[in-house]
Amino acid sequence: MNVANLITPNYPATFVMHGNIDHLVPHILNSDMLASKFQELNVPYEYYLVKNVNHGAGICEGTNGEDWLIRAIDFWQSQIS
Repeated sequence: MNVANLITPNYPATFVMHGNIDHLVPHILNSDMLASKFQELNVPYEYYLVKNVNHGAGICEGTNGEDWLIRAIDFWQSQIS
């Protein structure tokens, strides 16, 4: 199953964070495809590809992505104002 196949123009605004060294779920086969589909269908999204972060990083404390939650909140707030 590929989530990108379920995206429609009515899909909700989406924040995507993915680590660029995720070997379990490679971004090129997943999040890159989502971003492409969002762009194609004009669905609001932000794609944050984080350098040197692997799969299962959680809140990314102590990594390059530790700001992802703040970025996600800012993105979602921008969608409702």
